[in-house]
Amino acid sequence: MKFKDNELNYVNSYLKQLDSGFVQRFEDTFCNIFGVNYAIACNSGTSALHASCFAAGIGPGDEVIIPALTVIMDAYAVIHCGGTPVFVDIDPETMTIDPEDIKRKITAKTKAIIPVSLQGLSVDIDAIMSIAKQHKLLVIEDTCQTVMGKYKGNIS
Repeated sequence: MKFKDNELNYVNSYLKQLDSGFVQRFEDTFCNIFGVNYAIACNSGTSALHASCFAAGIGPGDEVIIPALTVIMDAYAVIHCGGTPVFVDIDPETMTIDPEDIKRKITAKTKAIIPVSLQGLSVDIDAIMSIAKQHKLLVIEDTCQTVMGKYKGNIS
């Protein structure tokens, strides 16, 4: 038996850690690693995407650009907030979202871009941020599959 009837002990041990500031220490560690002021722990990447889309004000009539090669949750988060996912081709060299195709898919309804660093492969975030700045778009970067990955030598 895998847990040897200790499941309740494991759950209680975890819950006691929560009471002792475990989550706050976890969030503080992320802030320190990534050099940011705030971090919010979520129970899953899907919840983080949904919260991010909600915080960004994604709603009915809004289009959000996402890569065609990604987990379905990127589209679900947009749809759950009432927005419309717009699928963009991937760059065959990097297997991540193609910045050139992003440019072609932007419309007056586009509100945000969700680039996805997939299977350890980082997106060209500099190019994406440049496009977003030019068109006044929000960027919600999904790095669930690349936590602690590197982009141009830096942790992304």
